[in-house]
Amino acid sequence: MDEEAKKTLLRKIPYGLFIVGAKAGEEVSAGTVNWLAQASFRPPMLMVALQGGSKLHSLAEASKALAVSFLKQGQQEIASAFFRPSVQEGEKINGHRFTLTNHTASPVIEEAFGWVETRVFEIVKRGDHSVFIVEVIDSVLKQDEPLMTLADTPWHYGG
Repeated sequence: MDEEAKKTLLRKIPYGLFIVGAKAGEEVSAGTVNWLAQASFRPPMLMVALQGGSKLHSLAEASKALAVSFLKQGQQEIASAFFRPSVQEGEKINGHRFTLTNHTASPVIEEAFGWVETRVFEIVKRGDHSVFIVEVIDSVLKQDEPLMTLADTPWHYGG
Protein backbone atom coordinates (compact mmCIF):
# COMPACT_ATOMS: atom_id res chain seq x y z
CA MET A 1 0.00 0.00 0.00
CA ASP A 2 1.17 3.52 -0.78
CA GLU A 3 1.31 4.97 2.77
CA GLU A 4 1.43 8.61 1.63
CA ALA A 5 -1.57 8.16 -0.67
CA LYS A 6 -3.51 6.45 2.14
CA LYS A 7 -2.66 9.21 4.63
CA THR A 8 -3.52 11.99 2.18
CA LEU A 9 -6.84 10.43 1.19
CA LEU A 10 -7.98 9.56 4.72
CA ARG A 11 -7.20 13.11 5.84
CA LYS A 12 -9.59 14.40 3.14
CA ILE A 13 -12.56 13.00 5.07
CA PRO A 14 -14.27 16.02 6.69
CA TYR A 15 -14.05 15.87 10.47
CA GLY A 16 -15.73 18.08 13.04
CA LEU A 17 -14.10 18.76 16.40
CA PHE A 18 -16.05 17.81 19.50
CA ILE A 19 -15.45 17.38 23.21
CA VAL A 20 -16.73 14.01 24.40
CA GLY A 21 -17.31 13.60 28.14
CA ALA A 22 -18.16 10.68 30.40
CA LYS A 23 -18.68 10.17 34.12
CA ALA A 24 -18.64 6.99 36.22
CA GLY A 25 -19.04 7.35 39.97
CA GLU A 26 -17.27 10.57 40.93
CA GLU A 27 -14.73 10.38 38.08
CA VAL A 28 -15.13 12.57 35.00
CA SER A 29 -13.14 12.71 31.81
CA ALA A 30 -13.38 14.64 28.56
CA GLY A 31 -11.37 14.61 25.37
CA THR A 32 -11.24 16.15 21.91
CA VAL A 33 -12.68 13.77 19.33
CA ASN A 34 -12.97 14.11 15.58
CA TRP A 35 -13.96 10.61 14.50
CA LEU A 36 -17.74 10.98 14.91
CA ALA A 37 -20.63 10.52 12.49
CA GLN A 38 -24.39 10.01 12.50
CA ALA A 39 -25.29 6.35 12.00
CA SER A 40 -29.13 6.18 12.14
CA PHE A 41 -32.24 8.38 11.94
CA ARG A 42 -34.61 6.11 13.93
CA PRO A 43 -33.48 5.85 16.58
CA PRO A 44 -31.01 8.75 16.29
CA MET A 45 -27.58 7.17 16.64
CA LEU A 46 -23.95 8.21 16.33
CA MET A 47 -20.70 6.32 16.01
CA VAL A 48 -17.83 7.77 18.03
CA ALA A 49 -14.27 6.45 18.08
CA LEU A 50 -12.48 6.67 21.43
CA GLN A 51 -8.85 5.79 22.02
CA GLY A 52 -8.51 2.38 23.64
CA GLY A 53 -6.97 2.42 27.10
CA SER A 54 -7.90 6.06 27.75
CA LYS A 55 -9.72 7.17 30.90
CA LEU A 56 -12.50 8.57 28.68
CA HIS A 57 -12.94 5.14 27.05
CA SER A 58 -13.08 3.32 30.39
CA LEU A 59 -15.59 5.80 31.93
CA ALA A 60 -17.86 5.70 28.85
CA GLU A 61 -17.71 1.92 28.89
CA ALA A 62 -18.45 1.71 32.64
CA SER A 63 -21.27 4.27 32.64
CA LYS A 64 -22.77 3.18 29.31
CA ALA A 65 -23.19 6.88 28.52
CA LEU A 66 -21.37 9.85 27.03
CA ALA A 67 -22.11 13.38 25.90
CA VAL A 68 -20.82 15.26 22.86
CA SER A 69 -20.18 19.02 23.11
CA PHE A 70 -20.15 20.85 19.76
CA LEU A 71 -17.44 23.48 19.23
CA LYS A 72 -17.88 26.46 16.92
CA GLN A 73 -15.30 27.88 14.56
CA GLY A 74 -12.70 29.83 16.51
CA GLN A 75 -12.76 27.62 19.62
CA GLN A 76 -9.42 26.00 18.81
CA GLU A 77 -8.06 26.82 22.28
CA ILE A 78 -10.82 24.74 23.89
CA ALA A 79 -10.16 21.79 21.59
CA SER A 80 -6.43 21.91 22.34
CA ALA A 81 -7.08 21.96 26.11
CA PHE A 82 -8.63 18.50 25.81
CA PHE A 83 -5.75 16.86 23.93
CA ARG A 84 -4.18 16.09 27.32
CA PRO A 85 -5.55 13.87 30.12
CA SER A 86 -8.47 15.32 32.07
CA VAL A 87 -7.83 17.22 35.28
CA GLN A 88 -10.90 18.20 37.28
CA GLU A 89 -10.67 21.21 39.57
CA GLY A 90 -14.07 21.99 41.08
CA GLU A 91 -16.53 22.71 38.27
CA LYS A 92 -13.81 22.82 35.60
CA ILE A 93 -12.14 20.18 33.48
CA ASN A 94 -8.82 21.24 31.95
CA GLY A 95 -9.66 24.84 32.86
CA HIS A 96 -13.14 24.89 31.25
CA ARG A 97 -16.45 24.98 33.11
CA PHE A 98 -18.65 21.95 32.68
CA THR A 99 -22.14 20.94 33.65
CA LEU A 100 -23.74 17.52 33.89
CA THR A 101 -26.45 16.38 31.50
CA ASN A 102 -30.00 15.69 32.71
CA HIS A 103 -30.35 11.94 32.18
CA THR A 104 -26.87 10.38 32.45
CA ALA A 105 -24.90 13.06 34.34
CA SER A 106 -22.30 13.12 31.56
CA PRO A 107 -20.10 16.25 31.50
CA VAL A 108 -20.57 18.87 28.77
CA ILE A 109 -18.49 21.99 28.21
CA GLU A 110 -20.46 25.16 28.96
CA GLU A 111 -18.70 27.10 26.17
CA ALA A 112 -20.05 24.68 23.54
CA PHE A 113 -22.87 25.96 21.34
CA GLY A 114 -24.80 22.75 21.94
CA TRP A 115 -24.54 19.13 22.94
CA VAL A 116 -26.13 15.74 22.68
CA GLU A 117 -26.51 13.27 25.51
CA THR A 118 -26.25 9.60 24.60
CA ARG A 119 -26.50 6.08 25.92
CA VAL A 120 -24.05 3.46 24.71
CA PHE A 121 -25.75 0.81 22.58
CA GLU A 122 -22.70 -1.19 21.51
CA ILE A 123 -18.89 -1.00 21.57
CA VAL A 124 -16.83 -2.42 18.71
CA LYS A 125 -13.27 -3.01 19.93
CA ARG A 126 -10.88 -3.19 16.98
CA GLY A 127 -7.53 -1.49 16.38
CA ASP A 128 -6.27 1.28 18.64
CA HIS A 129 -9.71 2.97 18.93
CA SER A 130 -13.08 1.47 19.86
CA VAL A 131 -16.21 2.53 18.02
CA PHE A 132 -19.01 3.41 20.42
CA ILE A 133 -22.45 3.11 18.84
CA VAL A 134 -24.60 5.49 20.89
CA GLU A 135 -28.24 6.56 20.89
CA VAL A 136 -29.03 10.26 21.25
CA ILE A 137 -31.47 10.64 24.15
CA ASP A 138 -31.40 14.43 24.62
CA SER A 139 -30.01 17.53 22.97
CA VAL A 140 -29.41 21.19 23.80
CA LEU A 141 -28.81 23.91 21.18
CA LYS A 142 -27.91 27.24 22.77
CA GLN A 143 -27.45 28.91 19.38
CA ASP A 144 -26.80 27.65 15.86
CA GLU A 145 -23.14 28.14 14.91
CA PRO A 146 -20.78 26.86 12.20
CA LEU A 147 -19.03 23.73 13.48
CA MET A 148 -15.26 23.89 13.88
CA THR A 149 -13.62 21.28 11.68
CA LEU A 150 -10.16 19.82 11.61
CA ALA A 151 -9.63 21.70 8.32
CA ASP A 152 -10.02 24.99 10.29
CA THR A 153 -6.90 24.12 12.29
CA PRO A 154 -3.25 23.31 11.59
CA TRP A 155 -3.77 19.86 13.14
CA HIS A 156 -3.94 16.48 11.40
CA TYR A 157 -5.51 13.42 12.99
CA GLY A 158 -6.09 10.63 10.58
CA GLY A 159 -4.41 8.62 7.93
